[in-house]
Amino acid sequence: MFGEPLQALSLPLNLDAIFSEASLPWIPEAMTPRLNLVVLRASDPDRLASFYSELGLSFTKHRHGTGPEHFACESQGSVFEIYPASSKNGPTVGIRLGFEVDDVIATVSRLVAIEAKLVSPPSDSPWGLRAVLKDFAGNDLEIIGTLPANHPG
Repeated sequence: MFGEPLQALSLPLNLDAIFSEASLPWIPEAMTPRLNLVVLRASDPDRLASFYSELGLSFTKHRHGTGPEHFACESQGSVFEIYPASSKNGPTVGIRLGFEVDDVIATVSRLVAIEAKLVSPPSDSPWGLRAVLKDFAGNDLEIIGTLPANHPG
């Protein structure tokens, strides 16, 4: 079907025939979507990149063609970018980002020291030790990690 010359289509279209498994051999049977890009827009992208660097993320400056210079961090097949806000694309606010870290308590302490607001202190959860903070731009930041070996729970 694909790769053949276009022919006149009759209506109604039979989408089952057009998109049958035989006509789409390039789609894996069990294709599961995987998040591979997160983009934040910030009034102060330098400060936001510095903030998220405290998690151990390493940002580099990038520019795609004539687009704006921005920060990018590539980690485990995903990209986290921080762009400058503009009149066309204002700052991103009100989202929740989640990161798994080795030491929740030390990470929370570092982030609070650089003006993160503690929303929910570290506590046990079904996912391990968990805390929620708010970055200076207004986004929630969920930090999780495994419970320490000496934890009573």
